Amino acid sequence: MGAETLEEKEKRIFESYKQDLIKIANVLKNEGLEIVFDDSSISQKENSIKKRKLENYRLI
Repeated sequence: MGAETLEEKEKRIFESYKQDLIKIANVLKNEGLEIVFDDSSISQKENSIKKRKLENYRLI
């Protein structure tokens, strides 16, 4: 495998971060914090999908 470009590295790091968001949100929810799904940059449907993912997430 060749050297990773800056663009590839940024994409890899961002994708990893996105995967951890649900895990982080779940930990915060379990500590009693309210998670609000109010991202105005995406549709209400997409906000609802994120909310369901969190509600159905189980730590392993």
